[in-house]
Amino acid sequence: MTRILCVGVDQQLLEIRCTLLQKSGYAAQFAMPAEIDEGEQFDLVILSLMLSNQQKEIAEAKIPPGTRILALDALVLPEELLRMVSGALSRKSEPA
Repeated sequence: MTRILCVGVDQQLLEIRCTLLQKSGYAAQFAMPAEIDEGEQFDLVILSLMLSNQQKEIAEAKIPPGTRILALDALVLPEELLRMVSGALSRKSEPA
């Protein structure tokens, strides 16, 4: 099963996002930037629009090299998020 980590600062929004992803067949969980477990592997990490540049840097430093990252730059509807996730997962990982 495809593992997705949603990173952000709004727990309620992250819970909703993960529920949507889980109902679509993904193994999704969420974390705040400082809570990311560097030892865990994910197929995709979604960075929330609401993260500050500093929070994004903290998150990105904890994400293993080669992990696909989807950095949201706008609020997206559920259907669009699922399309974006599918597209991000279909891209090859870029070397770190």
